[in-house]
Amino acid sequence: MKSLTDGEFVEIQAFVDRTLAYLEQPDLCLTVEVDPDLHGWKRHMLSVGTEVAATHDPDLNNLDATNSFWVKLVSQTGDVVGCGVYRVLVTENIAFEAVTHRLFGDRAPVLRHYPLDVCVDREVNDIRGRVGLGGGIWAHGDFRGRGLGGIISRFLRILSVRWFNTDWHVGFVQLTEKAERLGLGVYGFPHATVFIRGAHPGYGGDDHDTVLVWFRRDEILAQLIAENEADSTVGREGETRRIA
Repeated sequence: MKSLTDGEFVEIQAFVDRTLAYLEQPDLCLTVEVDPDLHGWKRHMLSVGTEVAATHDPDLNNLDATNSFWVKLVSQTGDVVGCGVYRVLVTENIAFEAVTHRLFGDRAPVLRHYPLDVCVDREVNDIRGRVGLGGGIWAHGDFRGRGLGGIISRFLRILSVRWFNTDWHVGFVQLTEKAERLGLGVYGFPHATVFIRGAHPGYGGDDHDTVLVWFRRDEILAQLIAENEADSTVGREGETRRIA
């Protein structure tokens, strides 16, 4: 596990500063809060009629301030208009977490354990150590089209690198016609592969295949530095640039 350099800390803060400035613009007027209590995230998601994935359910997993948090975008009226959730797994193999079902609830051994069709290739086998798992990204309909999903996804993985010193950032995307756009476009992931074929405990029996998307830590930092530089160049030209 390699520590961040002083320069990388500076780049991370530059991202945070410019993103906060974008969200504070008069046409958005949003603030960002980071909360370690995932029960608050779960209550919010249920209140807006959105399913809570077992991977991040605080009633099924040992999740607290030492290994998880959620990011929320808050309006001037105090309403949550966007959010995402994060947890860190310390593992020798991300695929084994799925095979054992610990990925979907690690508080106690499961009684009903049925085999999953987990697709493991060499690249997936390399995902080990401190692995950050993002998810639960949601935005209010009135704010869609403003890049909030990409902003939240970036906040999750960048804050995790700084706070938890994660080696990897991964996520799961249901394999629908929107999967490529959501995984590789809006959220900016460079890698993707089918991870689980068919239903699994994480999404209430949905029979869609599940795609694993991921970043290595060096790729997260390289993207961050490139976007910071692009934003500073645009700023010198006097234009307004959307963050994500």
